[in-house]
Amino acid sequence: MYSGNTFMKKRIFFSVIISVFGLWAPFAAFGQSAVANGFDVSPSSLNSGGSATFSWRTSYSSGANLLLPCAAGVKYKETNDTVIACDQKIKLAATDKKSVKIVNTSGASVTVSPVLIPLNMDGTENTAELKKITLTVATSPAPISEFSATTTVIASGAAVAFNWKAPDVDRLNMKMSCSSDILPKVVGDERPRVPCEQPIFLYDLGESGTQSFTLESSSLEPVKVTFTLLPKISLTGSFDGTHAKSIEMTVLAASQSRNPVITSYFVDPLTLRTEERAAVSWNVIYGAGVNFQLKCSPGITATTSKSGAEVFECGRGNMFGSILDPVGAFSMTFHNALKSPQSVDLVLVPAIGAAEYDASRARTMHLVVLGNAYGVTALASTSPVLPVGPVASTTPKKTIPPVAPAGGLFQKPLAYGLKNSQDVTELQKILKAEGVYDGPITGNFLSLTREGVRKFQKKYGLDQVGNVGPLTRKKLNEIISGGGR
Repeated sequence: MYSGNTFMKKRIFFSVIISVFGLWAPFAAFGQSAVANGFDVSPSSLNSGGSATFSWRTSYSSGANLLLPCAAGVKYKETNDTVIACDQKIKLAATDKKSVKIVNTSGASVTVSPVLIPLNMDGTENTAELKKITLTVATSPAPISEFSATTTVIASGAAVAFNWKAPDVDRLNMKMSCSSDILPKVVGDERPRVPCEQPIFLYDLGESGTQSFTLESSSLEPVKVTFTLLPKISLTGSFDGTHAKSIEMTVLAASQSRNPVITSYFVDPLTLRTEERAAVSWNVIYGAGVNFQLKCSPGITATTSKSGAEVFECGRGNMFGSILDPVGAFSMTFHNALKSPQSVDLVLVPAIGAAEYDASRARTMHLVVLGNAYGVTALASTSPVLPVGPVASTTPKKTIPPVAPAGGLFQKPLAYGLKNSQDVTELQKILKAEGVYDGPITGNFLSLTREGVRKFQKKYGLDQVGNVGPLTRKKLNEIISGGGR
């Protein structure tokens, strides 16, 4: 039987042994090489743009390096779409998981082999424990998300613009089919013509952009040519013809380009407040392009989304220094310096050459710009409205009566059943400008107009009777004079 003294000595001895081993354990682990216990990926086969989740487990390590190998046409991305560089080591925790998006625009399925290398406690790699896995990524079925042209029927000598988007493709180029009757040129390129059936551009195009061409025909018949956008495969530098996109163009004979036809011309709304935007769109075939002219009183000026801050005044001739595309659109803002509403004519003039127009085929849209509450009653000096230039309509032009005659626009009741009424026409324009009427401007007071009047009355806290009586007429006249909003 041990004495108390001996027992205490043995207890102290064992405590020292345990403490020594406890302190030595980390040093023992520090001397141990890192071990990769597992490296997995799920799924092991995925579509382009899908996510693969890597998971790993290591021991006796300070972390691990993940290496995603480079492969032709393959991109790696974080879940927030930030690009991850290939063949660059990514330092990770000792045990964790990571999701990676993988995009393949090579034109064929690709198998890649990511690598995990555990890190020793001192941060060095233990390549003896390197782990490698393989996964297969299908190619993107549509690496080019958008490829479009401003028109597919073009007059000889006119311009056409191509637009494209291919967010996962590093570089692209274009080619066009050959035709001895077509002289193609790149707008802004000094080359007398561009090559056919081979990449057009000396420097590849970016993943999105716009490029314009002119196509001049020497044929007596329309000629078809095809433009193809080619995605370029990273690393190899070759083009993926399988997933290219093409647009077929018809270039009219030179004689056809002198017979333009305006197939559509829209301005919306036709009645608008000062500083309110109107949407303008058009489509012309058998012509080289279009231009616009503005006819109105000296109190009206305008700006467009196509010309930035440039201010257009009435009667100065063509608004734009060069012709616009045969098909296009822009927004237009009008400023009325007067308290009273003003009539505006916006004339679309088709072009038959770079600087030649067919005035006989022009088309005019009639607009009304409502009075400006902060405007003046009359300009200090007035001059006659300048002519629009050589434009002449093929049909007799209807004279637009003043929108606001003395005493106010509306001077009598308007009710359901009125037909061919100028007052109803002006009423419908106002209702459309107020956003309560989406029917046609007919001059007929029928069910759509009555419903629009009711919505107008509700908007301004009036009795919703559907007819224009004294109170509704007063509110309309306040709006027309510029003080009702």
